Amino acid sequence: MSFNNTVGRRTEAGGFQVAGVYKKGKHDVDVGGGICQVSTTLYNAALFANLKILQRHNHSMPVPYVPPGQDATVDYGALDLAIENNTASSIAICSEYHPGRLTFRILGKRDPGMKVKIESTGKQRWDPGTQLISDPTLPAGQKKVIDKGAAGESVKTYRVVYREGKEVRRESLGTSYYKGGQKIVAVGGSPVAIRSEPTQLKLVSADSH
Repeated sequence: MSFNNTVGRRTEAGGFQVAGVYKKGKHDVDVGGGICQVSTTLYNAALFANLKILQRHNHSMPVPYVPPGQDATVDYGALDLAIENNTASSIAICSEYHPGRLTFRILGKRDPGMKVKIESTGKQRWDPGTQLISDPTLPAGQKKVIDKGAAGESVKTYRVVYREGKEVRRESLGTSYYKGGQKIVAVGGSPVAIRSEPTQLKLVSADSH
């Protein structure tokens, strides 16, 4: 199943609205903004159903609704989420929406002895720095945040399958690298040269969760 082929191109004519998106390390708006919360929810449902993941991509910046390494961004014609039914029986993918809540259910022959956990390790986090720009419309010395930016992160993620309480398979889901984005601050008064503070890579933790 291809997410993009199933959902289709995100257009206003197709019923999609303008909402927040990430673009080149900045916060922006575009038609179909928020669609990645849908693809991410389906991705996690597929992970816990132990389905095969054929294609998945992380965002350019971390997202607030799932832990790093568990998101799945989509961009029609460029980035897709694709999953495969690698079970021995047919499955059905059902979605249900209520205001503020989206649920995916993957229906098929249940393996009562199987349990799936998602673990991560090698987490790193860094500050991309702050960029100052001149804004002659502001009073001298006054500052205004244009883009709040986001920290950069990287993490290795694994899907661990247990049967009757014993680990039977540990599958690498790859390393998710979130470049992050600089905080952009406008400063009033005379022109201010653009300044980028150096990026500092810092290990945060290596704990699994």
